[in-house]
Amino acid sequence: MPVPATNPDERLLLVLKPSALLILRRCFSALVFLGVVAAIVVYVFRSRLNYDAASKAVWIAETLLVFKIIWEVLLWFSTTYMLTTRRMVSARGVIRRLIVEVPLENVQHTLTFKSIFERFVGLGTLGAATAGSGGGLEIIWLYLSDPAKIAEEIRKACDAARAKRLVAAQASPPEKPDPPLHLVQ
Repeated sequence: MPVPATNPDERLLLVLKPSALLILRRCFSALVFLGVVAAIVVYVFRSRLNYDAASKAVWIAETLLVFKIIWEVLLWFSTTYMLTTRRMVSARGVIRRLIVEVPLENVQHTLTFKSIFERFVGLGTLGAATAGSGGGLEIIWLYLSDPAKIAEEIRKACDAARAKRLVAAQASPPEKPDPPLHLVQ
């Protein structure tokens, strides 16, 4: 897990994974594409009475689909979303690992998105943006069950992080201003 133990006051609030339906959704387009290509190849070769080439084309399409499914399963297993008392974390990647951390006190707004497929199966995607994200999203959590509840947890954690920072800022003594500079002539 990418949550370091260097912050003793940081607690883990949520640990999530995308729904396993993400595997099916990502494999669906490959299935359709390979199915269409295999059907065309089979039609062309069978019309020429070359059944061996047609069966090889089907075998290649099936093999590619199996590799795609295995890759998506590995990617699903390697994906984790975490919410702590200080930040949101998204970690994913099989060969190359991408870990995105966003401090909760910097989150400006959250977004909940539901595609047609996600609405049909009761899932949703969450995103969060900071002031420095230039209008885009800093972090995206895909295919979550009950995204409204998770978004509310994120909002509560952001509010708590901002309140904690405000209390800490008020408790610390004000900094002394630098003495004025005197020019010597």
